[in-house]
Amino acid sequence: MKRRAKRSPHARYTPAGRDGIGRLELTRPEKLNATDDDSVDDLDRAATLAGRDEKARAVIVRGRGRAFCTGIDLSALAGDRLGGDWFRRWDVALAKIESIPVATIAAIQGPCLGAACRSPSAATCASRARKRPSASPPSATASSPASPPTACRA
Repeated sequence: MKRRAKRSPHARYTPAGRDGIGRLELTRPEKLNATDDDSVDDLDRAATLAGRDEKARAVIVRGRGRAFCTGIDLSALAGDRLGGDWFRRWDVALAKIESIPVATIAAIQGPCLGAACRSPSAATCASRARKRPSASPPSATASSPASPPTACRA
């Protein structure tokens, strides 16, 4: 059995610090945060950690580099390197973002394309959804519950 080379995660969660803000970041800037098979697993893990962060009053979702996310990695798609269950796993990961129990804000910079459009929608929808009763987002970063998603509409 061939061992996979160690790689950096394509998404990571930084737990809330003293400011009460957790950060979920897509970390594949060299590919404009395009998602492949590994990215989905990493996003799922990061979203799980964000949902369990008891110190978080808000979670910011962002992409590292000059793009939020450019959707599916086309080289992985063309090379048949996406698992047959990729779309189901992507939906599960986004559902975890939607279920984060505190205000979840998409900080979009640059392109936000394809399947990535669901990410900010998930974050914005999560900010309107059920939240921890004791959680109140910091006023400087909270979005209005009445405002629609600004980048893409799912």
